[in-house]
Amino acid sequence: MNQVSKARRGAMFGVLALCCGLLGAVNSAAEPFNMATGATEPLAKNDGGGFLNLIADEAFGRLGLEVVVEALPPARAIQQADDGRSDGDMQRISGIEASFPNLVRVGEKINDYRFVAFSSPNNMSEDGEPGIEINGWESLTGYRVGYLRGWKFYETNIPVEIETVIADNPRQLMSLLDYGRVDLILFSQWEGLWWGRETGVPVTMLEPPLGSMEMFAYVNRVHAELAPQLANALRDMKDDGTYRRIAEQSLFPLLED
Repeated sequence: MNQVSKARRGAMFGVLALCCGLLGAVNSAAEPFNMATGATEPLAKNDGGGFLNLIADEAFGRLGLEVVVEALPPARAIQQADDGRSDGDMQRISGIEASFPNLVRVGEKINDYRFVAFSSPNNMSEDGEPGIEINGWESLTGYRVGYLRGWKFYETNIPVEIETVIADNPRQLMSLLDYGRVDLILFSQWEGLWWGRETGVPVTMLEPPLGSMEMFAYVNRVHAELAPQLANALRDMKDDGTYRRIAEQSLFPLLED
């Protein structure tokens, strides 16, 4: 083969390699963002109708991006986002980046997470009021309390003298209350209400909440430039009413009797 033919063949391979590289880049760019979350229904749903799914679709969509929200066990979700196996985490407390330095916080909050206690309607008093009154952590004294494994907020705040039972999943948690193995279960407001309906276990939400915390989305640092853009998108959604419409669609019906 003469030198001209070799040069032509080399040029052809070079063009082919460039085209393949560009095609791969286009395919990679077209892949949706994968945002992990440790939340359960109704915040994250496999059918895409959960509150976080809808918020993510709208916020990323305003940036011209597609997104998929993947529900995982809480510890796995945050670790996967930090490792870069996911592009971020949809709902975490502020400051989590101190333990997971590869995560960058989106500056506008996703929601306020209300940590509440639920009792059985069997504990209602004769006048229809909850038979158990909760007002702070010490008011749990004397009750058997159930909560989900891995919920650090409860692990670190429940007084050590309280009798606790740890459940591995929401259905098991509801069963603890249904069968009288605990007097109270601790959950988030929306998840507790949803799982009560889903499992058919009647629950009474007790006020005031044991705590409330602002929750934020995080992106892996390779996508750090998206954090301020997503924050602006969330602010715009709140200003134009889109955020409230999503909440009314996915969460507020749970407050109806």
